[in-house]
Amino acid sequence: MNNIEDLIQKALELQSYGLATGQIADELNVSKETVIWLLARSKKDKKTPAPRDISVNWSSIGKNAKRIHQVSLALCDLVYETLGKTNIDVDVVVGVGLMVYPWR
Repeated sequence: MNNIEDLIQKALELQSYGLATGQIADELNVSKETVIWLLARSKKDKKTPAPRDISVNWSSIGKNAKRIHQVSLALCDLVYETLGKTNIDVDVVVGVGLMVYPWR
């Protein structure tokens, strides 16, 4: 979903299926307050204050070498931290492969 209108339509659709505010929030990965705002916005209620949520397109991480590098450093740091809490010797560290979903 790329814009507010898409989110409004999806929230309305989920509401029509009988989902509660919390369930819609979980499905859309937004706060309950955002769902309330989206549903109110669909009724052209301009007085409802905008929510504080933001949207970040995480798929753009893989399109930038600097971002991939920074993410890999963070993952390596997590591995070192985890190994520091154990007495396990590591011979090999395996990278995470990209999983492609054909239905998307």
